[in-house]
Amino acid sequence: MNKNNVLESWSPIDLQSKSLYFVSLLNGQDGLQIHFEMEDFDSFVVLDFGYHAIYFQSQDENCSLRIIDELGLRSMDGPFYILNNSNLINMVSHNSYGFIEKERLIHFILFHTDGLLDILSNKEPKVYFKSF
Repeated sequence: MNKNNVLESWSPIDLQSKSLYFVSLLNGQDGLQIHFEMEDFDSFVVLDFGYHAIYFQSQDENCSLRIIDELGLRSMDGPFYILNNSNLINMVSHNSYGFIEKERLIHFILFHTDGLLDILSNKEPKVYFKSF
């Protein structure tokens, strides 16, 4: 982790719980969509990035314990965050020989009960509830 990383809470929708259960990640004809469930709630929480996401990775909690601790995610409110000055953005931009401009990317961290999802996108996703 970069000591210059700045983590900020991102609250695009009013959630009744910090605990989200990862259901699915769909990367298909409509772009990237991520579905979560909450306890005692009869709808999915959907994050729809469309075609704006250029990178995503899923990490099991056991594989991301150090990141969770270094970012202090367990003690923060909410499951959604933006990481500024991200090493991941720098790496993706570097690996594209600068074709992907790091200044245009946003690093979203989605913290769920079983781990983390890292998403790089040039736009915030649409976030909404969808009935089962």
